[in-house]
Amino acid sequence: DTTQMSVKVRIHESHIEKVKKGLKAQVRVDAFPDRVIEGEVIKVGLLPDSQNRWMNPDLKVYLSTIKINGNHEWVKPGMSAKVEVMVKEIPDAIYVPIQAISPENNEHFAYLAGAGKPERRKVTIGEFNDEFIEIKSGLKEGEKVLLRAPSDNKEGSKDEKKADEKPATPATAPAAAKA
Repeated sequence: DTTQMSVKVRIHESHIEKVKKGLKAQVRVDAFPDRVIEGEVIKVGLLPDSQNRWMNPDLKVYLSTIKINGNHEWVKPGMSAKVEVMVKEIPDAIYVPIQAISPENNEHFAYLAGAGKPERRKVTIGEFNDEFIEIKSGLKEGEKVLLRAPSDNKEGSKDEKKADEKPATPATAPAAAKA
C-alpha cells in the first residue's frame, strides 16, 4: 500500500537523545531534490542497529522511522531520501557556519573579517547541528566571520580571505539534526 509511506533512517548516537516520537521532519527524495515532503517521527530505535556492525563496530546508529504525511504518487518504495528532524526551534537566533568557530581551552572564538588583520573575538555558543552553530553573545547580526582561523605563519591573499567571509545570520528556520 503506497498511500502510507515511511522512511527508515539511521540516527547517530550523538543525536539520538534529541530525537523523539512526534517530532516533525522534512524528507527530500534523492530523485526529486527540489520537492520537500513533511513527515513525523513515529518510532525511535531503542537499541543500536547491528546489521552493519561488522563493517564498523564502533559506529552506533539507531534505526528509526519517519512517516510521510500525505499521499505522494511520485514517491516509490525503495527510493533513497535525506531526512531532517526538527528537534528544536530557536526564534531570533544568530548563527554562523560551525567551522567558523575555533575552540580553545574550553572557550570559543570567531575571527571577524576586517580592513586589516582579522579580529579574534570570544563568543558564547548555544545549540548546533551539522552545519550551523548558535551564537548567544559575542557577535552581532551581519558581522562577517572567517570560515577558519587565520594561519599565523601564512598570509592569504585578499581574494582568499574574501571567499572565507560569511555574515552572522539571524535564524528563522528551526534548528535541525540531520539523519
